[in-house]
Amino acid sequence: MNTFAKSLVVAAGLISTGAWAEEGPWYIAGTIGRETYRGFGGVNQLPDSVSEQSYGVAVGYRFNRNVALELGALNFGEAKGFNNYSPMNLHPCSGISGPLCNGSGSRTISANAAQVSLVVSAPITDWVAIYGRVGAARTKLKQTTVLDSITTDESANKSDGLGGIGLAFNAAPNVQVTLEWQRLTSSKIDNAALGVRILF
Repeated sequence: MNTFAKSLVVAAGLISTGAWAEEGPWYIAGTIGRETYRGFGGVNQLPDSVSEQSYGVAVGYRFNRNVALELGALNFGEAKGFNNYSPMNLHPCSGISGPLCNGSGSRTISANAAQVSLVVSAPITDWVAIYGRVGAARTKLKQTTVLDSITTDESANKSDGLGGIGLAFNAAPNVQVTLEWQRLTSSKIDNAALGVRILF
């Protein structure tokens, strides 16, 4: 059983049917999940999407029971794809023959992001609420491409739109367990995460 699946089992055991958390306005949060890099393929003919484990931390301020402002950081891990290529299907070798253009290639991509977002919640019952997230992120992407003995490193900083939807469950008067799906629009990263919020 992988780490994310184990975390789900632990979270299921924590959730209780107590009253909706009403502790102070501040909270800290941590998440663990699986992100998917979309559009990973292209000229290198690598997979269209690859997944890796993600981590996140955040601090939030609740203006009231339904609206919060959150600042956080996300680490999307490192994903790698492989491909055997020929001169006709890989852009750098198009129409070229020779040892550098008949072999195998790989691409490694990693990303980190800082985000600010507005989180709006609506209770469904006394112990569970649905919430939506809208905000912005600054994402740093790094990509390493290897074509036989040639290695190319690239990096870029992107401004991203951030959206998400999730469920928050009460585990204790000041503890919530969350399940959330997020998307970074420009970087084409999806993230499904399990988290814990501690209110104080």
